[in-house]
Amino acid sequence: MAKSIDFSGQSAYIEEADQTGLNVDDFTMMCWLKTNSVGQQCFMAKAYKEGSHNPARYAFRLLDDTGVNYLTFTFYYKFGAQVLQDVVQSGVSVSTDVWTHVAIVFTAGNGEVKFYKNGVLEDTQTVVGSGTNVMEWTAVGFSIGASGDQDGVGYETDYFDGKIFAPFMDNAAQDATFIASKHRRITTLAESAVAFYEFKDNLEDSSPETNHLTANGTITYSTDVPFIEFIPQIGML
Repeated sequence: MAKSIDFSGQSAYIEEADQTGLNVDDFTMMCWLKTNSVGQQCFMAKAYKEGSHNPARYAFRLLDDTGVNYLTFTFYYKFGAQVLQDVVQSGVSVSTDVWTHVAIVFTAGNGEVKFYKNGVLEDTQTVVGSGTNVMEWTAVGFSIGASGDQDGVGYETDYFDGKIFAPFMDNAAQDATFIASKHRRITTLAESAVAFYEFKDNLEDSSPETNHLTANGTITYSTDVPFIEFIPQIGML
């Protein structure tokens, strides 16, 4: 049975060392969230290099604005010694103590960011810092439950406070039909999936890419999930 992971909001997160399968420009990230609190907290993040010299990263977060959590996409980039960021706050709110499906679709070429809630497109924004730059990837990780060790020197922040279920990453900017069809039926059979985690008392990737995770700190598996679904495996259809 698939489970969620209950994050304490203090010191624990999970991550995967950089693998070719997660080195994507356009992407779709989605998961179910049940946050306990209002405040800045990161649930999925990935790092890369922009151009030939400038390390950068992005993060999918909740951001507190006047006591309400809003979905936020943060794009970090560095020029010389100066680190810049483009914070794109959507108008999509996320309530505490209820399961909510969230998705973000990013197109690198034009910096377009689409925010989905419970399978429906709610907002579209643009990241100024991305432009049409080619992304060249470096050996930094993909993390769930915090921004993670994204700069290679042990810097972790924005720990998630609550539960995360069925995190999924795709190496394409998917459309509204895809999000609507998958938000309550995320299967391991999606051809473009590069990472999907069912948390069946382990941190193994259920996609063919085998981007397995490791825990940093103590994590807790929970049977509190938004729904229970039988997910067919290859050969069973």
